[in-house]
Amino acid sequence: WGVWYCPNACLRMILVMVSNTYSMRNITMIISDGKVEEEATFARLSPVRNSHNARSRGAYGAPLPAGNFQLSFVDKLSGQPAWPKLAELKFQKPPDCAGYADETHVTLVKPSFDADRCAQLVEDGSVDHLPDPWGEMGQWQTEWNYVMKLKLVEPGYGGSGKAIKALRKEGEWCTNGFCTLAQWLDASCFAPWVRYEFSARVRVVDLEGNDSWCEDDDDNYCAVAWLDFRYHAHMVGRITEDGPDQDGWYRMSGQYVTDDTFEIPDKVNLKWDYSKFQNIEYIVDEVSLTATKFDPTAGPSSVPSRSSPPSISHHPTFVAENLAIGKPTSQSSTNNGRESGYAVDGNDKTFTFTKNGQNWWQVDLETLSIITKIKIYQAKESYNKKLLIDIRDSNGNSIEERTWGGDDTLERKEFNYGPQGVVGQIVFIKNVEFGYLSLSEVEVYGKYTAPPSPAPTLSAPPTYLVRNLSYRKPTWQSSTLNDRSSDFAVDGNKDTYTYTKRGYNAWEVDLKSPAIITKVKITQRWPEDKLWIDIKDSNDKIVERKDWDVEGAPNEFEFDFDEVVGQKVRISERINWYLSLSEVEVHGKYLVEPPTPSPTAAPTVPSTPVPSTGPSLVPSISSVPSLSYRPTFAV
Repeated sequence: WGVWYCPNACLRMILVMVSNTYSMRNITMIISDGKVEEEATFARLSPVRNSHNARSRGAYGAPLPAGNFQLSFVDKLSGQPAWPKLAELKFQKPPDCAGYADETHVTLVKPSFDADRCAQLVEDGSVDHLPDPWGEMGQWQTEWNYVMKLKLVEPGYGGSGKAIKALRKEGEWCTNGFCTLAQWLDASCFAPWVRYEFSARVRVVDLEGNDSWCEDDDDNYCAVAWLDFRYHAHMVGRITEDGPDQDGWYRMSGQYVTDDTFEIPDKVNLKWDYSKFQNIEYIVDEVSLTATKFDPTAGPSSVPSRSSPPSISHHPTFVAENLAIGKPTSQSSTNNGRESGYAVDGNDKTFTFTKNGQNWWQVDLETLSIITKIKIYQAKESYNKKLLIDIRDSNGNSIEERTWGGDDTLERKEFNYGPQGVVGQIVFIKNVEFGYLSLSEVEVYGKYTAPPSPAPTLSAPPTYLVRNLSYRKPTWQSSTLNDRSSDFAVDGNKDTYTYTKRGYNAWEVDLKSPAIITKVKITQRWPEDKLWIDIKDSNDKIVERKDWDVEGAPNEFEFDFDEVVGQKVRISERINWYLSLSEVEVHGKYLVEPPTPSPTAAPTVPSTPVPSTGPSLVPSISSVPSLSYRPTFAV
C-alpha cells in the first residue's frame, strides 16, 4: 500500500475498518511517524451484494514496522481533517519475527468537533440523486441484509422525487433489531454540550404496500429513530403529529442534548427499527440531523431588549404588569440544576433546562387574572420549533391554547389576547416535539381580578391513607416470553414475574380511575438500569416522567412523586433488551374510587422452564431528578 520500510524489516499488517459506502472515495488516511507522511488507499472488503449490510466494512491498511505511528484522515476535496463515520483498528496476526508494530504504538487521531463539518450529520437525507455511481443506496444500509433490502420508491414526500423503503425479503420475518434502516454518522461530531436536532418524514405501510398507521397509544414505538452508541441507545425522533397528512406521511422530530457526563463514542448509528409491530414496512424521506455546540455557562445570546408594555387605551382601562415575576413554578424534570424558577426571576442571563422527553413548564399566578399578553424567551440550549401555550384556570382546566411553530425566529414569541384578555391563573408551556425545554424568561402581562392571597401555612401533611392502587388492575406489555404475562407484576407475589421478548419494551398498568400518585415502587426480576417511568392521564398523555439511569441498578427501587394526578403508569426500556418485573406498586389515593370488579383468580405461574440467568447490566450514569416546586392542589 505504498508505505515505506527498510529492507528485511519485520512488518505487521494494520487495518482500519471503516464503513463500506460510496462517500469513502473522498477520504484518505495518512500514516505518520512524526517525520514522514504516507497515504493509504481504501479497499472494499465486502462484495457489492453485501454492501447494504450495516455490518459490512471497507478498510485502509498498511504493513508497519516497530515505531510510533499516528493514523489520521483528510478530506481530499477540502484538505481539512475528516473522519470516516466510524473507524476501528484491527491488528493482524503478528509475524514470526521481531520488531513489528504493536497496539501500544499505533494511534487513531480523531478530529475535534467542527461546526461546519458537523452542521449536517445525515448524508443522502434526500434520496433523489440515488442510486450512487456504485449502484447502491449511498449511506443507507440495513442491519442484516439477508432479512431486509432497500428500494427506491416514487413519489417521495410532497408528491415528487423519490423516497427510500426498507422492506422485508420474501420468506423472512422481521423481529427486534434485525429490521432496520440505518446509516453511520460521523462519530467525531459527538461531544459534550451539543444539541442534536432531528427531523424526517415517514410512511408506514403493510406488507402489500398499503398505508398503515400508528396506534394512538404507541407513539413511543411506532417509527422511532434512535442514536445507537454501540452499547446504549437514545431516542432522537418520533412521530409528532396526531396523524398522517393526506398522502400518508407522518412528521418526525426530536432532540438529543449532551452534557459534561457524555461519554464520547467510538461509533454512532442513526437507525429505525421496530420492536412491537412485525407486519409493517417503512418509507422515509427528508431526513436531517443537525449538531450545534453551546456554552452551558452562558445564558441565552442576543436576547432582545424588552420594552415597557404598552398602555391600553380601550377596555379594560389598566396598564398591564408582569404578573409572573417570583410566582411558584414547576417543570417536568430538571437538568444541571436549571430549575423552573429561573424563568420568572427577571434575569435574562439565567434559564431553565429539562432532561430529554415530552417536557412542560408552568407558572401559577396564585389568583385568577385578566391575561392580555404572554412573552416567551427560549434559551439557546433548546430552541423548540413547536410549543403549546395553555392558559388554565385554578383547577388546571384549559381555557385557551395557542401554538408556537414554524417561525423563522425561534428565540422569542409574543402572544396577544386582545384588550379584554383571557381570565386564567396558570400558564402552561409544553414542547410538542420530543426533546428538551429551556426557557430564559416567561412574562405574563395583565391584571389580577383580586390580589393573590398569601400562601397558607401547612400544619401537617395530608391525612388520607396511601395504599397500593395497582393491585390486580388491568395491565399490558409490548411482548410476552414463556407465558410470563403482564399481570404477574400486580398479583402481590414477588416470586412471580413478567418477561418480554428482546426489544424496546414497555409495561403499563391502568388504575381505572384518576388518582393522586405519591410513589411508584418497582421490583425487577433482572435489574434494568435505563428506564422511563411515566405517569399518564386517562387519554394517555404524559403528565410526568422520571428517568431511571443508574449504574449497577438494584432489583428494587422507588420514585416519590409530588402528588401527581394520573391514571396510568408506564415503564419503558431505553435500550434494546428484555424487561422482567416481579412487582409494580403504585401508591396514592383515588379522586373517585373505580367500580369494584368481580373477584378474579390470581394468574397461574406457567410450567415452562425459564432461563437461569437474566439480561446483563448495562453501565449508565446520572440520578433521578426532583421537581423544584410542589403543586398545591387540595386532597
